[in-house]
Amino acid sequence: MSDQHVLGLRCQITPINFSGTIEVQSSLNGYPENQGFDHWEQLDQGKLEQGVWLQVRTRLSHIELGIATKIAVIGTDSSLQVIPPATLP
Repeated sequence: MSDQHVLGLRCQITPINFSGTIEVQSSLNGYPENQGFDHWEQLDQGKLEQGVWLQVRTRLSHIELGIATKIAVIGTDSSLQVIPPATLP
């Protein structure tokens, strides 16, 4: 809680009677809408080494917001694949 602008989320996966591959996907939704209206205008987006980022602006008040996400796997061997976001319309 030392920085109100940062959120951390931890997910622990424990396979029981399972030895296959586990895939975890993460993304940023740049198209949230409220009652059929899209309040955000996408400005830019990109790829990081371990995640993606998104820059948006409110359509009415023009307040800009930057969002980024990163995935880190700890405690096991894993591979990480970051797919670049689709091109902005």
